Amino acid sequence: MVKAHQYSVNSSNKKIECIRRTVGGNSSKIHMISDSCANPIDFIVSEGQVHDSKIANQLLEISDAEVLIADRAYHAEKTRKKLKDKCIQAVIPKKKNAFDKTNEEFDSYLYKIRHLIKNLFARLKQFRSITTRYDKKKSNFSSVIYLGCSFIWVKI
Repeated sequence: MVKAHQYSVNSSNKKIECIRRTVGGNSSKIHMISDSCANPIDFIVSEGQVHDSKIANQLLEISDAEVLIADRAYHAEKTRKKLKDKCIQAVIPKKKNAFDKTNEEFDSYLYKIRHLIKNLFARLKQFRSITTRYDKKKSNFSSVIYLGCSFIWVKI
């Protein structure tokens, strides 16, 4: 979740620029795909109030992974079915209010590795222009994220 600066929200069409109003104010979300060493591969910027499971299908089209490790927000039957069709192992815990609470394919050891993506976002949010979105245009904001990801790849 990225907070949008007050001057970045004066765009004529906020939906195209991926800035929407949430409880915490105007915001955007960055959905990231990374490799096993927590290096960013690709990302999608969405509006702040859009649920993560809606973006998951777009992320799966980009990815050619063998294993997907995600949090509970990505738990949806459509997502799990698409993962099964693409022969990708899903390491996603079931929601607490899920009807079927059995989760045989869940690997708790692999799920512990998910902290690497949290570390990736912590490194990315060291860049002030990513932490607080100053850009009105989605393309400009995406360019700043690509620049931040390139610094992470170079390990500066």
